[in-house]
Amino acid sequence: MNPIPIERVDDQNVVDFAESPGRRLRLQRQSRGLEIERIATQLHLRPERVESLEQDRYDDLPGPVFVAGYIRNYARLLGMDPDPLVAAYRGSSAGATPQVRRVLPPTAREAGGGTILVRLISLALLAGVIGMLVYWWQNRDDLMPSFSEPQSETGTASPRVGFEAPGTDLGEPAEPPADWSSTCA
Repeated sequence: MNPIPIERVDDQNVVDFAESPGRRLRLQRQSRGLEIERIATQLHLRPERVESLEQDRYDDLPGPVFVAGYIRNYARLLGMDPDPLVAAYRGSSAGATPQVRRVLPPTAREAGGGTILVRLISLALLAGVIGMLVYWWQNRDDLMPSFSEPQSETGTASPRVGFEAPGTDLGEPAEPPADWSSTCA
């Protein structure tokens, strides 16, 4: 049996599937002399997330879709072809079962339903406001000033004191009635 010779390609974009995507990204970053903080800033991630990517601790990261996106963006930032890295990640995590989070519906208190006491107080306040509006509506004529002429006992309008009759000279004040001095004193 003759073994088939394998050619080794020294291209930095070719990923050996024996190497993990995180290790490959870390080696590329270190070969370029870049710090994790700078990478994290450019990717808009926290440095802890970049470290989790490089150490293949995918459980510390949000989810498979996000991890694939992080790997893709990290590889592009370093000038690498992201597709082999993402494929290696998906191949390594294909056997892992995704974590399922159980979401329960909120209870009445969490949903803001409140207790029955709060509802009763709210209804009492609403009834009070409606009652005050009805009272105001019915008595609004009593609250508004009257602009009609006062009537005398004979049913005709009595002249107002201090007003000039139309057509009189404004320079002469109107004469007060005879009983004026007794009411002012």
